[in-house]
Amino acid sequence: MKKRLIYSLFFLGTLFFICESCKNNVPNDARDVKNATYKMYDIGGERGYNVTFDVTGKGAEPVAVVINRIRKEINPSDKKDNTYHINVIAETRKIHGYRPQGTSQENGVIYKINYTEYFKPVKFTLK
Repeated sequence: MKKRLIYSLFFLGTLFFICESCKNNVPNDARDVKNATYKMYDIGGERGYNVTFDVTGKGAEPVAVVINRIRKEINPSDKKDNTYHINVIAETRKIHGYRPQGTSQENGVIYKINYTEYFKPVKFTLK
């Protein structure tokens, strides 16, 4: 009976540790993303996505966005007030040698806090 109790407590402790370690590791100083949408475009040999989202709260600014496994760094010109408008090029014939930066991450936003990048998953809706 005593061994069974010890094994049960060990199992519950291990399960708790696994659940805690798998939690989202984005610190609380990352800003919240609202109204995340994207629209596909195909104009004259260039295909991609127009991504738009709002950020609220205080904290770190987003430095990159990931949409459909394509990562795009955010430029200062992409931000207006608390709204971001990012053009993510997926394929182009206009820019010679251009290759989009692929990633294994799902859709989301990347923050940089103290020289460390944190990924925050975001559900983008198609317009």
